[in-house]
Amino acid sequence: MNTIVNDEIRSEAQNRFLFEIDEILQEIPTCKHSDVPKKMIELSEAILSYLDQPITEDSLMYIFDQSLSQKDRRFVAVCLLRVIKRIEQVYKNEREFRIRVYTLFDQAFSRDIYHEVGIDSLHQNYQKIINLGDVPSDAEAILGKVIESLRDLNRLEEFRADLMKAFSHPLVLAVMKPFIPRQLIYKARISEIIESLRDYRQADVSHLVEAYDKAKEKIDAYKDEAQSFPTMFCLNYLYKFAEKLSSILENEFLSSDVAQPVELTVVPLEKKYPFHQFGAQVSLRFQVNNKGPGYAFDVELSADSNANIELINPKLDLGLLGPGSIIADFQARVIESANNAQLIVTANWAGANRLIQDFQEIYELEGQRTDLNWSSLELEDPYSLEPVEDIELLVGRQEIINQLIRQSRSRNIGSAYIYGQKRVGKTSIAKAFKSRLEQIENILVVYLDGGEYVHPDPQLTLSNLGAKLCDRIKKSDSRLINLCIPEFNGALSPLSNFLDLVKEIIPDFRALVILDEFDELPIDLYRRGSLGDAFFLTLRTISGNPSFGFILIGGEKMEFINSCQGEQINKFETIIVDYFDREQYWSDFNELVRRPTKNWLEITDDAIIALYEQTAGNPYYTMVVCRSLLSLMLQRRDYSVTRREIQEATEKAMKKIACNGFQHFWEDGIFESTGDRVEEISMRRRRILIGLANVLREKNNATKADIEKQYIIYPDLEHLDNELRSFLQRRVLVEHGGMYECKVPFFKGWLINSGVSQILTTFSDLDTILERKKREEQDYVKPEEIVVLVSKWGLYQGKRITEDQVRAWLSQFGDLSNQRKMFKILQGITYFSNDKMRECMREAHGIVTRGLGRTIKYRQRKRGDIIISYLDGPGKSGGGKYAKLYADENEIYSENVIERSKLISFFTQDQDVQALIFLDDFIGSGSSACEQFSSLANDIGDQLRELKIKLFFIAVTGFQNRLAKVEEHLEKLNLPISVRICHPLDSSNHCFGIDSRIFPDELERLQAMRIAEEIGRQLVKTNPLGYGNCQSTVIFPDSCPNNNLPILWAESETPHWRPLFKRPIGKY
Repeated sequence: MNTIVNDEIRSEAQNRFLFEIDEILQEIPTCKHSDVPKKMIELSEAILSYLDQPITEDSLMYIFDQSLSQKDRRFVAVCLLRVIKRIEQVYKNEREFRIRVYTLFDQAFSRDIYHEVGIDSLHQNYQKIINLGDVPSDAEAILGKVIESLRDLNRLEEFRADLMKAFSHPLVLAVMKPFIPRQLIYKARISEIIESLRDYRQADVSHLVEAYDKAKEKIDAYKDEAQSFPTMFCLNYLYKFAEKLSSILENEFLSSDVAQPVELTVVPLEKKYPFHQFGAQVSLRFQVNNKGPGYAFDVELSADSNANIELINPKLDLGLLGPGSIIADFQARVIESANNAQLIVTANWAGANRLIQDFQEIYELEGQRTDLNWSSLELEDPYSLEPVEDIELLVGRQEIINQLIRQSRSRNIGSAYIYGQKRVGKTSIAKAFKSRLEQIENILVVYLDGGEYVHPDPQLTLSNLGAKLCDRIKKSDSRLINLCIPEFNGALSPLSNFLDLVKEIIPDFRALVILDEFDELPIDLYRRGSLGDAFFLTLRTISGNPSFGFILIGGEKMEFINSCQGEQINKFETIIVDYFDREQYWSDFNELVRRPTKNWLEITDDAIIALYEQTAGNPYYTMVVCRSLLSLMLQRRDYSVTRREIQEATEKAMKKIACNGFQHFWEDGIFESTGDRVEEISMRRRRILIGLANVLREKNNATKADIEKQYIIYPDLEHLDNELRSFLQRRVLVEHGGMYECKVPFFKGWLINSGVSQILTTFSDLDTILERKKREEQDYVKPEEIVVLVSKWGLYQGKRITEDQVRAWLSQFGDLSNQRKMFKILQGITYFSNDKMRECMREAHGIVTRGLGRTIKYRQRKRGDIIISYLDGPGKSGGGKYAKLYADENEIYSENVIERSKLISFFTQDQDVQALIFLDDFIGSGSSACEQFSSLANDIGDQLRELKIKLFFIAVTGFQNRLAKVEEHLEKLNLPISVRICHPLDSSNHCFGIDSRIFPDELERLQAMRIAEEIGRQLVKTNPLGYGNCQSTVIFPDSCPNNNLPILWAESETPHWRPLFKRPIGKY
């Protein structure tokens, strides 16, 4: 101990002499000529003191004494080299002194400096002075040039190489090294700084401030050390280097998005709540807006309410919030019926500068109506999927209705054909038009659904059609009762004669025939040929009569009919029925959603927008979601509909809708005469949609190349271009810049979620490829499974783990079978939320205080007799943070949280302490704890043994069987410390152990272990299943222990791997 102290004292004294030497060396070149000899004597005395040599009467000559060691003589030579030009000026006539100087140079520099500057010991002294005189300035220039080149952080690796090269240059080593601390030019020290800067540049937003702090801390420590060693070289170069680096880092950080000012606002959503219903549980929603441009850290919302509601979760940890908005929900229960409720909301957050900001607002939340008869609404069906029968019930499509009415009321009734995608409301238009026309005009409107007349046999179809029309016309007027219905015999032409007879009996008779599902006719009736040509010729003839007209209604095959028989129906008006376009028919879409429930539901504008974003204005899918919405609101007795309710209703509808709800997307628009060909094309389309779904599960949209890679469409690759073109023409898909996307997002959601498995059931005969896909689909991790999983997790490093992040992590494992196995690992994670950590701190306190007394001193609000520390250093793992949390949760003074290295000085004071606790988050293998306790025993073991207080080591969680290892080690160290684990883990918590709770099936367990181990070995070669082969899956709010599987926490560029729970900077 005394030896160490003496060495430190000697080192400090030497440094003082070195600083004196450096100061004199800086003075000599600029002092008066007459003062140089005096300064040289001062220099020689300082040198001798530094070298621990006696000071003699002739110190200037003694520095050349041959008794000095080679190392000491080298130092003397370096000092003289720094002032050689001045020596030459002042001592040019003192031959003996100059000979001694150059003899010393020959001995000290012949092996390096001489070689570097191109001189030899045999050269004349004047030659040596020419070459040696500039060595000090050259050395400075070499290092200065490198430091001057540092302008930003874009070329860190190149700069590190240049700096280390400069430090190792012979001139720099000779002239500068004796005057700078060795530790400041070690490669490891420089690399430590550069690595911290690299971590900063690579850090994501959530880790940027932490990475900045670590880099700044490294640089500032270096700068402080350089400043505390005030030699010219250290200050002018090393300190300048650190100061410049610090400035560049600070400027870059301050100019980053993260460090910009933050403007946070909290706004209640446009929502009314059932505050009148006693016992109702409500979700009070607020939109938290960060107007930016900076990032808000550790955002926390807390709320206090008035007497009529009770908050279930009065505090919300929102974590990191970048520019943008999120929705925050306070769950509450109505404990007293009222018309409204008052909520006091406080927001706290920190900027990148660590300054805490906050604001508080009082919000008046409006209650819902109390006069709704929910029971009667349960008996209503306002969002029916059936076609409307009455014009009063039809929403929108007024332009089409008016066009048809104008046409029908003219002198010539006229004809039209109406077509569009199925489920867009064509039948509703026809029936509503029929009801309206019959109200205002004396026109017989005959409406026939396809099922009333279509037969697989085309001739029977014509006979059915003719007979049905004649029968309806005959029954429409008693004056026609005696007319005979003709025999059609496979042709429609007898209808023309029948209508002539009708006109003879009733001259002003007018009739309009509406044939729905017209494109479902047997193909021979609209293809060119004797049968089809005769049929359409009859339609043309009858429609040419001013008293008669036809409206033909069909789906996408109507275009094919027009291409075959266009000449015969060229006088028919063409009417296309499409989705409700937002630009033209936004008011109609609003009415479609709001009008059916205007007396019951209050639907916000934002909710309407959210619904349109899902259905793209398709009226059928809009009704499907609205039916789900009504069911949801009835169940909750809630009439206020916001975007959130639309999202929930959409998810509910997506799960409920069957495959036939989308069947027309792949079945319609097929123009083939035989059933086999129709099925072949349908199967091809279904395969492509399944392939598209595979891509969309990973990306927002798909290129043709993405779809081509899907093995399920390999049999149909030659048809891919045609089918994609068909999907685009039929508006099933849309394409922008070569990227394909579903026209209706609701269809996309269904396709990704459950559509693939449902479509697979439509194949009558599964080939090998489809069988494989069916098996894979059983392994596919559904979105709702991920939603359920992440909803159970708390914040990680201040941010919520999103569904997209989980999906991206899973996709790294390739096929769906592997993803399912890895998803089981995520399901088996033991997740310690912030709330759970607080609970653990209270539990730990119960362990500590059991048997302790407590004396409450005057004016003492908190407990001061318990000291909390941690084994690791500050910022190393969870110990420090959780020590502070322990103090906060258990009302212990924050001053009682003491870093391990400062414990000894604390206990030398007169402290009234009953217990000392060392806190840690996790005991994995137990090795780290044992190593840290060994270090602790070396540092303050004797003091701990002498303390007459209780000593504890408490871990939040860990393996129970490793606790014994720690206890045995403590016993060997003779440290009287009790070890406790708040939440002990057993063998079932080893992910791939025999008793694994995650993988009880042995085969699946071995397969999963192979996957995790194979990837883990590429990430962490020596511990592919976690440090100590722990195979653990424990997550804390701020860290993921390295005992966990590396696939969860390790980040890598080669191989490219992005973890779900990245460990904080410096914790690999």
